[in-house]
Amino acid sequence: RPGSALLKRAAGFRADIFVEKEGQRVRSTSVIELLMLCGQPDAEITVVAPERDRSGDGSVPRPA
Repeated sequence: RPGSALLKRAAGFRADIFVEKEGQRVRSTSVIELLMLCGQPDAEITVVAPERDRSGDGSVPRPA
């Protein structure tokens, strides 16, 4: 399922990854929040990732 694939991929990053739809933002690491936001087939979402990771060193987040 696409939601599970997104969840697994986002969990590999040090940075917080979010998903937005129609002005609402949820954590990409929460299956329940993703289902509530994008439960409809063909839902259009935006994936939001910060330019900097939590370490603050300016590096682009990379999979762990």
